[in-house]
Amino acid sequence: MTVRRLSDIVLSLVLLFVCLPAFALAGAAVWLDIGAPLVRQERITRDGRRIWAFRLRTTRPTHFGPRATTLGEFLSRLHLDEIPQLLNVLNGDLSLVGREPAFIDGIGRKKVFALREP
Repeated sequence: MTVRRLSDIVLSLVLLFVCLPAFALAGAAVWLDIGAPLVRQERITRDGRRIWAFRLRTTRPTHFGPRATTLGEFLSRLHLDEIPQLLNVLNGDLSLVGREPAFIDGIGRKKVFALREP
């Protein structure tokens, strides 16, 4: 086990413990507002592995596409919707340091904006 992986495990456990009250409140608020609080998004890592990243739901599906709710905008602004990704860090799919994995479009390719270098 590398130092990076060990630090990911320790830090994500600490952060999950510290963020648990905020996550519980945000999850309950999303559940009351929209319904199911968690959403899985298929992502692709730098080495081409497909993973499922967990997030709090911030949009409500509509006939014309997803619409952000007031609560969802608030959670996104404070990045509280990303707390469940600490579970992905514990699982070894993500790391606390590095890029966020790219989104995958409907036909299985990386989205164009995700391919650009910063």
